[in-house]
Amino acid sequence: MPPEALAEGHGAGWPGLRDAIASHLATTRGVRCDGSQVFVTTSVRAGIGLVARALKPAPASAWVEDPGYFGFKDALRSVGIEPRLVPVDADGLDVDAAVRRHPDARLAIVTPTAHFPTGVEMSAQRRSNLIAWARAAGGWILEDNYDSENRFEGLPAPPIASVAPDVTIYMNSFNRTLFPALRIAYMVLPESLVGAVARERSGLDGHTNVPNQIVMADFINGGGLDEHLRRCRAAYRQRRDALLGALETDLRAFLSPHRTPGGLQVVADLARLDERDAVEAARGAGILLTGMAQYLDSATRPPQVVMGFAGFRPADIAKGGSGGSGPRSKPALGAHDL
Repeated sequence: MPPEALAEGHGAGWPGLRDAIASHLATTRGVRCDGSQVFVTTSVRAGIGLVARALKPAPASAWVEDPGYFGFKDALRSVGIEPRLVPVDADGLDVDAAVRRHPDARLAIVTPTAHFPTGVEMSAQRRSNLIAWARAAGGWILEDNYDSENRFEGLPAPPIASVAPDVTIYMNSFNRTLFPALRIAYMVLPESLVGAVARERSGLDGHTNVPNQIVMADFINGGGLDEHLRRCRAAYRQRRDALLGALETDLRAFLSPHRTPGGLQVVADLARLDERDAVEAARGAGILLTGMAQYLDSATRPPQVVMGFAGFRPADIAKGGSGGSGPRSKPALGAHDL
């Protein structure tokens, strides 16, 4: 470990890690940026807070997906921005509905590659509409590229940041793909925001853990991250297929799963069951399901449950589906809380 690893860190992140992330994004996601535009944080939520503080004038409200991740709303409220709920359907966030209902918003937080928790991918038309809104309204898109690494069918659409870097702040987190205690996430900022975000960071926590950043840069540059993601993707594909197989055979009378191209959870419609009753019955059997209502604030949806599969072997998933002593799952909100 070099001596500088023990000194005060750079507010925007270890330069070597910022360059490594820029190179990784150009190769794997088509997001082309300079290392100077990469800003290392401890989590996606921390990044949202920094951006919100840096924007001038400060936005009074922001669009958030409904259903969606509660942490986004908490992050916005912590800096005085009111979340405005926008329904999500099979094409992702409904931009036309957002404009009609909340025309004054100047910020939008989206998970376009694999929406949490439904797993749907935002359509090309919705992406185009969102970009047009941001440019016309003087708004900003915060693109959380959640679960982009876990794609099992086809190729994902290019990130919004790759086609509209002037109005998009791209975000992702290594806490999800490696381990939660790492505390390394990052943003790709338009050049016009780099200075303002750096000033905000200097007045808060200063910088992210430097030794961890140096190790992370070596891991990326040495090919370790790519290999890790390949192995995880193969394992998760098997686990997803096992869960879908169990739902579509042994449990088809009660659950109708939605097949999405990626993500680490499966959403299933309930047949002949109330959502609350299904969650309680599963809990009584030692299986923790999450009702979709937990992620909803205003939108209405049919009774559904969310099932995470990443932490369980295919054999255990199949055994649970057939009524045996299968996996004892945690609610499917874990990884996005990072």
